[in-house]
Amino acid sequence: MNEEDINMQINKKILPSLIITNHKLYKILSIVDPDLIIKNYSIIIKHGKIKKVKIVGRHPNANDLNNEFCLPTGVIGKQLNSDIIKFIEYLISTYFLDNCYFRPYGMITYKKI
Repeated sequence: MNEEDINMQINKKILPSLIITNHKLYKILSIVDPDLIIKNYSIIIKHGKIKKVKIVGRHPNANDLNNEFCLPTGVIGKQLNSDIIKFIEYLISTYFLDNCYFRPYGMITYKKI
């Protein structure tokens, strides 16, 4: 982070609720590993626009080394507003397993919707 970056911390717990993989949707029924509960997250903003998101907790779509959450390119550079925050929270609550750092099998229970 440099002088122009603003770190906006959101103190909100986010539970994973959905898995998307192989064009199929699954509902997460329970969390076996409590590390998968996101304790809070930060939106890094530069000139009022989203630069990146960092999480506290483990997520298949976040880098374990720096906790940086993988945002779709359409979100990066967007002006921060309440709709974008809701969308980021939806993304954090969803596991996109076709392109991820790890697969949480055995760490959650789930069923096909």
